[in-house]
Amino acid sequence: FSAIGAAQFPVVHPRLAVYLAITEGYGTVPIRLRLVTAEGSAVLHETEPMPVEFSDPLAIAEVAVQLANLSFAAPGQYRLQLYAGTNFLMERRILVQQVQPPPR
Repeated sequence: FSAIGAAQFPVVHPRLAVYLAITEGYGTVPIRLRLVTAEGSAVLHETEPMPVEFSDPLAIAEVAVQLANLSFAAPGQYRLQLYAGTNFLMERRILVQQVQPPPR
């Protein structure tokens, strides 16, 4: 998914599962995820480096990561970024929206 809905802010999202399929690695590569504001001015969450072993550059490393208790101060766009060592690899947009609570 690419969106999170919340009735009020700030909000803590209890769990976010991230699946990664990475190739073109050499040996053991430390990967990490960062959740940042859209403009990148603030880091909201960052994982510890996770070592991923590549048997050869054509191997595909598959990694599942659980991020817990992510705090969002306001609705808006955020970015989930992937790094290999200090090298930025990619990012995905996460839209955090205010939604109406369900009627009682």
